Amino acid sequence: AMSERSVLAGHDIFLPMTDATHAYYSMNEALVYDQGRPTGLRGFVREPCNVVSKSVPTHVPVDSWLGELALWCKWTHRGHLQTKSTAPLISLECRELEALVNSADRRQIYGIRIFALLMVDQIERIESFGEELTD
Repeated sequence: AMSERSVLAGHDIFLPMTDATHAYYSMNEALVYDQGRPTGLRGFVREPCNVVSKSVPTHVPVDSWLGELALWCKWTHRGHLQTKSTAPLISLECRELEALVNSADRRQIYGIRIFALLMVDQIERIESFGEELTD
């Protein structure tokens, strides 16, 4: 479920309006995140077109998680993550983790289940107040 790889400079790790399938952990300051705003979709494919940046691209601090909400719910990326230089990146595949948790003894994962419920509740509350969440 967890892997580490080297990502080349300029590589897009994820794009706005794409389904999140992994959570990512930054190991250095080579990652840059920009919360863009898609202005439309082309055809039936979920591809961002004419992404208009609302924010200035920012360097992701070391030891940060991105897209971790995909571990707890269906998540669509809200921005663009890219590398500015070659960098190591740890990724956690959400569906593999879900399969591991589903096959575990329910008594052993009780805390994880409670955390997931509370996390999703918090996400829904934040968005109900009109605040925008980022990856």
